[in-house]
Amino acid sequence: MVILNKTSIKFGKKVVINKVSNTFEPYKINFIYGDEGSGKTSLLRAISGLERYRGSIKVKGKLFYLFDEMPFYEYLSGYENLKHFINHKNLIDFYEVNNALLLSKSKLNQQVSSYSIVERKLLGIMLMMVYNSNVLLLDDVFNGLNLEQRFVFIDCLTKLKGKATIIITGHDQHYLEIADVYYHLKDGSLKSQSHEQVKEYFSIM
Repeated sequence: MVILNKTSIKFGKKVVINKVSNTFEPYKINFIYGDEGSGKTSLLRAISGLERYRGSIKVKGKLFYLFDEMPFYEYLSGYENLKHFINHKNLIDFYEVNNALLLSKSKLNQQVSSYSIVERKLLGIMLMMVYNSNVLLLDDVFNGLNLEQRFVFIDCLTKLKGKATIIITGHDQHYLEIADVYYHLKDGSLKSQSHEQVKEYFSIM
């Protein structure tokens, strides 16, 4: 569970989150949308402890934050990074957990320094699947993924939703297919929205 209480965040001199109070629903996918620069990434960074804020943020459970520039070890392979981040746990069952591999076994055996941004994100999704977190923060995760990768990712989220609070941000109407709860971030306010309101927003974009 994630609880905001009069939370405020500044980006430079601009207040992007202004005294927001909200409880994000557990076991559901909470989708935050809004214009570029509205503060979506800043909010996730604050929840994860990477951004300064005022007010309070309470996170109940083990948190995993997925974004483009995941902090992997550059000169370890993808497989070695996965082993490291889950405390050297045996990964034999990992291939059963993720039936459709997002990265090939040959790619997993290459150094992460050779990975593209999208490949790093795919490695992050694979890590998310085995990390056993209660709170998942996903920042514009569809960006750069092809259609097949999106379908695999949606299947991953469906499996994880029953045991985690999931907060996802993005600019893509495809999030409508998987989200349960919708929030519009605009002018520092986070407002709950209906499915129809979100559809109308994306039809205008």
